[in-house]
Amino acid sequence: MERDAGPSYLRVTAWTLAVLVGVMLIAALFGGFEPNAIAAR
Repeated sequence: MERDAGPSYLRVTAWTLAVLVGVMLIAALFGGFEPNAIAAR
């Protein structure tokens, strides 16, 4: 697997997607449970 041979923008896109997914997961964990718990009541 030659990472240096590939375009750099692919690595940037992969990192961007990983960061976006991480932010969405964190937002779902911290911001998603409380509204769901309140709505369940």
